[in-house]
Amino acid sequence: MPYQKTIWVPGGPPGIDADSLNKIEQGIEDAHIEVAKKLSQSGGKMTGQISDEGKTIYTTKQVRNIIISNADPDPAQMQNGDIWFKWV
Repeated sequence: MPYQKTIWVPGGPPGIDADSLNKIEQGIEDAHIEVAKKLSQSGGKMTGQISDEGKTIYTTKQVRNIIISNADPDPAQMQNGDIWFKWV
């Protein structure tokens, strides 16, 4: 469930109560859980498949789709920026 931001008004509602504080605590915990699921910039293990959306910005570092096959490259199976390696 997405977090519902509370609008705090000095001296006005909603006021500080246990429900409001628990909502904040739960939001912090949920955010930490989601961050922990992300791949660390200093390393880690990817457990799923990753695919590039086929950008055509060739002068910028980015992920590329790499196909390794014993077949000849098939443009119908590729998108802009893909790399095909044929092994023999």
